[in-house]
Amino acid sequence: MPPRIDPVRSGRSGHPDDDDVRLAPGHELQLADDVVDIVSSSGESGKTPGTDLREGVRSLPVLLVLDAEGPTSRFAQLLADPNEANVAEALDFLRGHEALELARDAARLEAAKAKSALVELPEHLRQAPSVEGLRYLADYAADRVG
Repeated sequence: MPPRIDPVRSGRSGHPDDDDVRLAPGHELQLADDVVDIVSSSGESGKTPGTDLREGVRSLPVLLVLDAEGPTSRFAQLLADPNEANVAEALDFLRGHEALELARDAARLEAAKAKSALVELPEHLRQAPSVEGLRYLADYAADRVG
């Protein structure tokens, strides 16, 4: 469950289940990381490209390609045997597929939604350093995907 700001503490009225403010700073970061795992070099991200593929993680770009290409596609075959050659080919395929841009858009959208939710907070909370940190994380995630 995303972090929650209780309406009583935030100055909002109403029942906590009906009028709470939910913040999900992790969604846009995870979506950005999914893209970074495909497009960046080890030096840029500190992560070996294709790590998620090697570990069998079905990130959003991978799921979108599987949906578009089908379960018997060449891409699905590459994922079934994640050796180095297959991972390299799968990365090339992902980098050229429209699903990558859709995943970037999803990360940007989640970042915008997170920042929009912060605007809904009462004034005394919007200026809190922790809320500034959440704003920064949303911008950082959006910037990571290009």
